[in-house]
Amino acid sequence: MASIIAITSLKIEGDIKEQVIDELGNAVTTWMGKDPSLRSIMWLPLPDENFSIHERAILNLFVFIPPKTIDLKREMLQNIQKAVDRFFSRTEVNTIVIFKEHADENVGKDGVLRWDVTNKK
Repeated sequence: MASIIAITSLKIEGDIKEQVIDELGNAVTTWMGKDPSLRSIMWLPLPDENFSIHERAILNLFVFIPPKTIDLKREMLQNIQKAVDRFFSRTEVNTIVIFKEHADENVGKDGVLRWDVTNKK
């Protein structure tokens, strides 16, 4: 499972926004061989006055995942950038990705710890 919070100054709507969100989700899940439905993405556009001045649009991605090796994080980062590049040029968007890893005992879904699901006897 991966949870992604995207805080952005990008002004996109409708089909393009849905496609960007879907591509970002795929970039985080499918490369690991995970079902794309094992993700949760929150797209939070903010008005320009809520950002410091930048020459390019901002896309800050906070990616919450179980622990991964540095090589897997590099691969995920490259896949995220490829997904962004399919929609925007690098001169348009400044993409920042922050990984937050969590152990199974620190994640719950629907009232059940992930640790309890993975450690059933």
